[in-house]
Amino acid sequence: MTETERIDEALNLKDIELPSGTHVTRLKWESVEDSTGDESVEVWVLLDDNTKDEEIEGEWVQHVRMKILDNFRRAKVAWFPYVHFAREGEWESWGTHD
Repeated sequence: MTETERIDEALNLKDIELPSGTHVTRLKWESVEDSTGDESVEVWVLLDDNTKDEEIEGEWVQHVRMKILDNFRRAKVAWFPYVHFAREGEWESWGTHD
């Protein structure tokens, strides 16, 4: 299995066990080089555009980050995941992704 296949497996939205009431629409990722020159992964947790600022904080955000990290370990992904949260419209407007 390739590293990208392991990342896809680790980021299967069905395996993240999101708390009820969260507005996650999908997960996207891209491989990047971190500040030390190591391969890493930028993971974007994309939220419904109607998600309020105060809904993008708290325990569920930490839960999602930890679940992604656990899934990376379980899938034996060597690259570290840097996890970010954004609304769909914000993410699309940045236009720096594929």
